Amino acid sequence: MSNKESTKKAIQSIIDSAIETNSIQMARAKLLGEGLESCPDKLRIQANDLYEILRFNTEMRDDYIRFLKDLKEGLKYIDDTNKLYDLVLDIGDSLGELDNIDYKYIKRFDGFTKNTLGGE
Repeated sequence: MSNKESTKKAIQSIIDSAIETNSIQMARAKLLGEGLESCPDKLRIQANDLYEILRFNTEMRDDYIRFLKDLKEGLKYIDDTNKLYDLVLDIGDSLGELDNIDYKYIKRFDGFTKNTLGGE
């Protein structure tokens, strides 16, 4: 497999994973956003903070996805992809770090919706 093919494959793998993660996170943010109005005042600030974090992270992931799609499209114009492959791996690592941050907030979100908003 050529370096260009490896880079293209890595980009697609990262895009697929980020899209899957983002769809789950967007659903959580939507659920939390809809629950804010019915949330007791003393918990609304905490819920809103959690909502904003989830929303911000999904927007950041969307930016990465758009960039990677453009990068994948631009591969046909690039001959030497050695450094580009390393960049793609770095982006994958950054998305992994974002996923780890999200995991911490997912646990808070799940506990919050279960205990406060009546979720399961």
